[in-house]
Amino acid sequence: MATRADLIRDVKKPGCQLKKLLDLGMTWEEVLAKDPDMLRQRTVRLKEHMNSFRPITHVQSNSMKIGTAWLDFPNAKQMDYDGKILNIYSVGHRELNSEEQRAFDEWTAITQTEKYKQDAYYDAMTDYSGTFYQEKRFYADKGLPYMCDYKGSGGKVYVSYYYNLKGERIEGNFIHDNSLRGEKMFAYEIKFN
Repeated sequence: MATRADLIRDVKKPGCQLKKLLDLGMTWEEVLAKDPDMLRQRTVRLKEHMNSFRPITHVQSNSMKIGTAWLDFPNAKQMDYDGKILNIYSVGHRELNSEEQRAFDEWTAITQTEKYKQDAYYDAMTDYSGTFYQEKRFYADKGLPYMCDYKGSGGKVYVSYYYNLKGERIEGNFIHDNSLRGEKMFAYEIKFN
């Protein structure tokens, strides 16, 4: 298996071209089956992108230009490259581990107390955010700052749901973790002239 550096080196070669094999987990045949009349603008664009090789016109350290569109290089954990096929995966999700689950349960118990409910009501009525900072401090003290930070910390963030590539909403308590590989989103065939 080649590395991300190998990919960047290869796509810089003169005459390198890419052909999209998978788009959001679907082959061209699956896209057509889903939309046989090609009524959607996205499907019309995909016909051009998935049916032919397109030249790479520019390469940077973080992305490459394919025709007129840019493709960002993913995190090395969200891709694999074998010299001919580039696969790009979504970021993975995992269930809470025991430490995270204990902290989550403890915080849930705090939110059920009468004092917390009064503080939350005061926050709502005065546009104050004391309970938000209380939760943020609680998780930071436990060494789990990503449990209460929508931006995440250390490549992780807590989510109560996510959508898979089929558009299904998956409910529960999950950690969106950049170090995990999710579903295969895109695949490209690479050829050199």
